[in-house]
Amino acid sequence: MNTKPLGAVILCLILLLPGCTSITGDVKDEDLELNNEIINCQDDPSQSGCLVKISPNDCSLSEIFDTDSCREINSPKNLQMGVSELILEINSEMQPLTPSFLGDRPSSWSISPNLPEGIIMDLDSGVISGIPIVESISKNYTVTATNFAGSTSFNFSIRITSKQPVSISYSPSILECTVNNTCSNNITIEGGIPTFYSIIPELPYGLYLLQSGEIQGIPQNSGNSNHTIIASNSGGYISKNITISISDEKIFNIEYNFTEQSLVIGQAIEINPQIIGPNPTTWISEPDLPEGLIISEKGKIIGIPTKIQNFITYNIQGSNGAGTVSTNISFEIIDIGTKNLSYGNSQFSFMINEDVQPIIPYWDGGNPTSWEINNNLPIGLFFDDETGIIFGKPSLQSNTKYFTIWANNSGGSTYFQFSLEVIEYTISISWPLDEIAIASNNSFLMRSNFSAPNGSTWEISPSLPNGLSLFDNGTIIGTPIERSDWDEYFIWVNFSGFSANSSFWLAVHDLIADQSEIIRGMEVTNWNGLPSTILPVGKWSFPVGISSRDDGKIGNPVISASHVGRGKMLGYGHESWISGGHTTQELTFSLQAVQWVCGKEAEIGISYGSGLSHYKEDLENDGHNVQESISLDDLSEVDCLIDEFWNGHDARDNSLIEDFLVSGGGLIMGGHSWYWSYFNSD
Repeated sequence: MNTKPLGAVILCLILLLPGCTSITGDVKDEDLELNNEIINCQDDPSQSGCLVKISPNDCSLSEIFDTDSCREINSPKNLQMGVSELILEINSEMQPLTPSFLGDRPSSWSISPNLPEGIIMDLDSGVISGIPIVESISKNYTVTATNFAGSTSFNFSIRITSKQPVSISYSPSILECTVNNTCSNNITIEGGIPTFYSIIPELPYGLYLLQSGEIQGIPQNSGNSNHTIIASNSGGYISKNITISISDEKIFNIEYNFTEQSLVIGQAIEINPQIIGPNPTTWISEPDLPEGLIISEKGKIIGIPTKIQNFITYNIQGSNGAGTVSTNISFEIIDIGTKNLSYGNSQFSFMINEDVQPIIPYWDGGNPTSWEINNNLPIGLFFDDETGIIFGKPSLQSNTKYFTIWANNSGGSTYFQFSLEVIEYTISISWPLDEIAIASNNSFLMRSNFSAPNGSTWEISPSLPNGLSLFDNGTIIGTPIERSDWDEYFIWVNFSGFSANSSFWLAVHDLIADQSEIIRGMEVTNWNGLPSTILPVGKWSFPVGISSRDDGKIGNPVISASHVGRGKMLGYGHESWISGGHTTQELTFSLQAVQWVCGKEAEIGISYGSGLSHYKEDLENDGHNVQESISLDDLSEVDCLIDEFWNGHDARDNSLIEDFLVSGGGLIMGGHSWYWSYFNSD
């Protein structure tokens, strides 16, 4: 049997088995000969002549060459970059980051997001290196290593800071300044440029720390101080201690408008200095100024001299930290006689048991040093012999008597003569009510309670509403013909120089005119929402808006208004109607209602928690001033309050609102009665 061709066939079959590399060309007889022996690979494939050597090029994409054979590739895992946070300094080369991992070598590398400008990744090795050129806040990055079998990732952050300042210095090293003069220094920086400067403690008044770190300004006060300046950037900070010395500006001259002056005893004076240069900080006089006079901290000579003296020269000295200047001034103190004494009236008539307003004398010339009267005043009246004032409460009737009063001083005297009587009658007036509201076109009569002699005269201010009159018997009577807002009326009854007065509040209401004013220009409107009924209750209340019914009959009032005390109120049956609903016509109505309740250009408060802040713009466009989140505890600053019935008001809140209303405030509210009932038993 010929085995040589058969061996070649078997070898070819072996080479075609999986894991073996095929060969090209014909199999030669000598390929299977070893030492001139014929090899039978079919019988023994492990013989050296039957094996083919494997190279890396023989491995598939999913395999890797390992020593002398191909094996399945392993996925990389446990990727590490050596740091979790990388802090770099701008314009300084970084230490390269070399990745480590388990498993087989990655075939590709990636990072997300893009690295900061100046830093790169080697996409073959995964090494990160470079020189950062842009400052950056801390940012997270993900490095991913990938091969045919899979991938692994690592997260870390990079922050790029400025170079830390190394040192700062100032020229001059001690900043010496003068009050009211420009002062500054220069800074030298080593290392990174600071982006922020601060100083502890604050600089003296008038000096400022600039953004450059330099100090500049015009100091206003003298003194020495130590400070610490802190210069920082994103890379760190450094501090520097400095000393500032501020000296006073030199005073050039002080003087007064005269060198000699005659002063009058008892008369106040004020003499101002003329200062060239800065103001002195201290003033003294040598010798001390005359009794009653002082020198102020600004060099003014003020006071009232109390003793007569001949001319004496005084050296006035003004000082500050830079030195002292002085000037001389001489004073004599004289007295001049009092003249033209008067008590304003030469005839006085007082009532028994009525306090007498102090009767104060007036005069020209020098001030009196003593007072005299020639006769005793009626019992209960007194004469002050130090001031010349007459005061007291006469307790007994006294017929007319004549008196002379003298005012004296060392320069002379003057006198005044007058008559005085004490009579028994009294004058008083009061009214049955403090507040009166009446209806227009209805007759009205109100009598006062008064006591006054016959022949007394009457006065009133301001004038009563049209149609009403005040008679001499203290009666107000008439028929008012038009509306009149609340006003306080003052009435006096006068007799022989005496008078009594009283006051009351009065308003004339016309509900038809009120209603017409509110709804002018309005017809049928379509408000959104289902309202509650708002019943007008009380003499001065009236309906404003009435709901419609499908059967054509008149519905219930859903908007009503009322006069309450001296105030006005308008209520809506739905909270959304307060600010005008959803149409221009409804907004016009709401603003007309505000004008009736609050007046024009009113100070309006929107209650805290009412949810009506959106109404502010419309109110201000209509001429009002609006305050939001008003507390019911203080309504003194507003003319009018806008609120909602459902705003959770308790009994105390209700009382505050009522007090505000009756004292003249305006109130607009809206909401549903069912929610009101949750918080109110009435």
